[in-house]
Amino acid sequence: MLLTVTDAALEAVMASPALIERTFPGVHQEVMMLIHLLRVSSPSLVDVFAWGLIGILTPASQKPGAAIALAYRQVVLSAIARNKDGVRVVSPHDRPAEVTRLDVVDLAADGRSCLGAAG
Repeated sequence: MLLTVTDAALEAVMASPALIERTFPGVHQEVMMLIHLLRVSSPSLVDVFAWGLIGILTPASQKPGAAIALAYRQVVLSAIARNKDGVRVVSPHDRPAEVTRLDVVDLAADGRSCLGAAG
């Protein structure tokens, strides 16, 4: 699965095990595992869910959108779901087979947001 990150600080943290460990002490291995599992899944979120390790959080709003939150233990990755053509997938929790790309907007662990920690 393709993970894209537009926030430079968030991208730097996600790309560096040392920064992940410094940003999320105590849960850094869980953060790295979530990122790894998403990167090696192919071609869609269906593969991620087949392993049974990553869960999808129920959207708080009933309003359709492309936002998605994926959880592994204490770690939550928030993203915008897109298909192979880069088009937003509305209600991705209902259509995981269409999601082949995630535009990551935040990564939180143990109650701490990466954006708040990195920015």
